[in-house]
Amino acid sequence: MCGIAGFVDFVNKEADGRVLKQMTDAIAHRGPDDEGHYIKGNVALGHRRLAIIDLTPAGHQPMFSHDGRFVIVLNGEIYNYIELKNGLMDDGVQFRTATDTEVVLEMYRKHGPDCVSYFNGMWAFVLYDLTDGDIFISRDRFGIKPLYYIQTDDNFMFASEIKAIMQVCHEQRLPNERYIKTFLLSGLMDYGEETFFRSVKIFPAAHNAVFDLETNTLTLERYWNADEAAFRKKWVDGKEPEKTFEHLMQSSVELHMRTDVPLGSCLSGGVDSSLIVALASKLTDLPVRTFTGKYQEKGYNEGKYADAVSNHVNAMPFPVHTDPGDDLVEVLKRITWHQDEPSSGPGLITQLAVMRDASPHVKVLLDGQGADELFSGYISYLPTYVIELLRSKKLKKRLIALRMAFNIVLHWGGQYVPLFFSQLRSRGWRILKSKLMKKPPANTERLAAEFSDEFNERVPAGTPLPVTEKMESPLNNLCYVQLTEQSVPSLLHWEDRNSMAYSIEARVPILDYRVVEFALGLPPEYKVRGACWTKWPLRKLGDTHLPKKVAWRRSKYGYPTPFSKWLLEGSNVGQLKLVIEQFKKRGILKPETIDMYYEQHMSKKADHSWILFRYITLEIWYQIYIDDYLPHYCVT
Repeated sequence: MCGIAGFVDFVNKEADGRVLKQMTDAIAHRGPDDEGHYIKGNVALGHRRLAIIDLTPAGHQPMFSHDGRFVIVLNGEIYNYIELKNGLMDDGVQFRTATDTEVVLEMYRKHGPDCVSYFNGMWAFVLYDLTDGDIFISRDRFGIKPLYYIQTDDNFMFASEIKAIMQVCHEQRLPNERYIKTFLLSGLMDYGEETFFRSVKIFPAAHNAVFDLETNTLTLERYWNADEAAFRKKWVDGKEPEKTFEHLMQSSVELHMRTDVPLGSCLSGGVDSSLIVALASKLTDLPVRTFTGKYQEKGYNEGKYADAVSNHVNAMPFPVHTDPGDDLVEVLKRITWHQDEPSSGPGLITQLAVMRDASPHVKVLLDGQGADELFSGYISYLPTYVIELLRSKKLKKRLIALRMAFNIVLHWGGQYVPLFFSQLRSRGWRILKSKLMKKPPANTERLAAEFSDEFNERVPAGTPLPVTEKMESPLNNLCYVQLTEQSVPSLLHWEDRNSMAYSIEARVPILDYRVVEFALGLPPEYKVRGACWTKWPLRKLGDTHLPKKVAWRRSKYGYPTPFSKWLLEGSNVGQLKLVIEQFKKRGILKPETIDMYYEQHMSKKADHSWILFRYITLEIWYQIYIDDYLPHYCVT
């Protein structure tokens, strides 16, 4: 895990090394162990190293292939590098290092761009062919590792974090107001290729690209595609799904534990992170270090579940007490600086505190991102499955759908009824819905923000986001959309920046591409079973490795953070109110809209903490990236 940056200068024949140094200095937190720069003509490649595998100076980057033809800067880990290396050695390749980076170089020498199909890992790398004069760029299948780029009349620039580009391109610090509008309406971010900065683009996941130095053009090509039928044939048909899942998870965790530095795991007490800790514990003779954010407030403390797991597998727990005291706004500034963009929810506060407290003890952390999206862990997935069953011609499936609808109300309350009735259009269903829903559900947020007339005139309403239809099963299609377009991209963004703020490499075993393909090929009835038991494969595997109250818990928190309470009381109320008042002056929303949400929250008529969090982090982003350039690095 590292940070990369570089550029191609279209104007000058010799790239400016001072510019490259400024870029890599801006992301020094991603690689405090070493730095390296390479310039040839108008091409500049820079690297900041976080030494994880082969801690010797041999791991220095930029790194050259043994024939001197290729030079690479890489951010990430190729977990199956040992197996790939052994195959290359059988072909006579001799290695000078014990790094996975050298394996990438030699795999490219052998297979060219197709090398990425052999990789099991997370990566974003840039490889310069000194003979042909082309630059090859690649990002992993699910965008676990970040990469951004910008192209102007003067240059093409890339970096692991946007701040490395803004460090030397102050004139590009321009807000993307269309993107901001969507963010305020929905909380969506990291969808598509756009960012909050007008000219900065996300290099898309599952893509390779070639930058032609003669024409100064970037040509992108997708190398991984989802195919439900092919995945089902490969991982599910003719096999026992539960045993296949167990094998894949054990293999993935084992691969993700390959490291030459201390390793630990985030542990929320949910089945996802708990299962990873349990499987990891069986693969080491030492207790696994676990890090859990804890609050005293009711509804925000998963300590009893995390403690039960730690005791069950003999882990070494590190409780993280995350109350920011009277420093909350400063914490939000540090979060926003490291994230490069505003954030959608307050869980980042707890997550950053976990990374802060873990950093003195470990350099690598495992985490459970992706399980909810792949295995239908959210309650909001259930209506899609109910509709899928109701539309079946088989009576048995329709009866299962009605049973599920009953259990949704039984376990989670009537407020979830609209989620599945909203997809039904028949008059009979509308009548039934009106009888069941006597009044609107309580404590739901109005997402239709009211923008100012000036902002609406400047930024017209965009077209709705297209609904991707990639999978045969509507439930699996929802999983795919959440994996590639909506939920997972932003979760990975937040985890990468928060962990790297404290120079920690975060790894996500459930996003091993084999587990992902298994999940996308798995029939929906294997994901949701019985009385609306979501994430069935994880629960069944957890049943043999975890305490029952963890494997079969229904409650879901996800880095719970009492931001709602901090808005209402305590030493941060005045500072948070000031930021909201400053946001009102932006002219983006009508002031009365902001006042309505704030007053309803403060009078406890409704919990609008997530909407207000968006306002606050958007205002802070404007202050430290647009109005001025004000770094707020975390202190390591």
